[in-house]
This record gives sequence, C-alpha cells and structure tokens, in this order.
Amino acid sequence: MNAEQINVSVSKSESQFKFTELKMDRNKLKDQVAELQHRLNNIENRGDLSLSKRLEMLLELEPAARAHRRHDDSRIYKKIDNGKNLVLKQ
Repeated sequence: MNAEQINVSVSKSESQFKFTELKMDRNKLKDQVAELQHRLNNIENRGDLSLSKRLEMLLELEPAARAHRRHDDSRIYKKIDNGKNLVLKQ
C-alpha cells in the first residue's frame, strides 16, 4: 500500500466511524422524541399547560436536528464514495 491508499483507507475508516456515531445519535434523538411525546401526552391529560408548551417547543426542534444528521450523513457518503473512486483508479 502506498501513502495515498493508506490515507484513503484511514479516511474511509474515520468516515465509517463518524457515520456509526451519527446513527447512534439519531437513535438517541428518536428515543428522546418518543419520551417527550409520551410525557407530553401525560401532561396534556393532566392539564399542565406551561410544561406542555415547553415540550411542544422541544418537539419542534427535532426536525432541525434530523435535517442536520441527514446533511452529515450525506457528507460522509460523499467522502466514502470519493475514497472508493480513488482506490479503484489505482
């Protein structure tokens, strides 16, 4: 292996690791959303409006977090594809 192939291999490994981290973060966010929705339903049933509004605001932030993860995933896939192309050209 030459230095460029090693760099591509390292970059690919780093990208795969980052992708795995992002998937774990995404799963944590999904769990948090499910928990917040459950709490929101419980609070709405009790009639506590101030906490209900707070939880609604948190739920509104979730799509932005999801979009951020999708963007990161897209960047990682591009890096992996570029690395594969470099290896295939050699």
